[in-house]
Amino acid sequence: MKQHFSSLGIVFAALLLLPAGHGWALQPCAAVEQSAEEVLSNPGVRVTWDAAHLCADAPDRDIYELTVTVTNDANSPEPVTITGVRVMATPRPLGRAPGGGVSEVVGLPTGPVGPGEGATFTVRGGYRLAATDEGGRTNLHFLAEGEGMMSGQPFALGINALLRAPGAAQD
Repeated sequence: MKQHFSSLGIVFAALLLLPAGHGWALQPCAAVEQSAEEVLSNPGVRVTWDAAHLCADAPDRDIYELTVTVTNDANSPEPVTITGVRVMATPRPLGRAPGGGVSEVVGLPTGPVGPGEGATFTVRGGYRLAATDEGGRTNLHFLAEGEGMMSGQPFALGINALLRAPGAAQD
């Protein structure tokens, strides 16, 4: 799996999603919710990560950016690493077609992230909002894939980016 896409990739994705003459802007997405769970049952590794990000007041099409912090619990018996990120398909209800992808991931692979330590990585990509009854919105779903550094056991962390147009419901 390709973990780091070139800056040319972000330009290419933006050209596909942005209308001609659109000004370049980066829509920052703020972490609004964390998750914590045991990701490896043997030997009992627990991590906390930024699981939901809100990109408020987003234009119809642009480039998003979110930074994810992952922390390995101080009592975890082994270090972990995050090796890749992939975007998951978003359902397209009633023919409304939001869109988005990953053009660049910076900071991978992380680690090793030892017990009590943290690491960050940044995901960027183009998006397109869908028109809904609640305003323009797109939900992007990502899987950050990782593994235990000693056990080699794989795990995945779910991450969501909620892109919302001005005036759209922010849930």
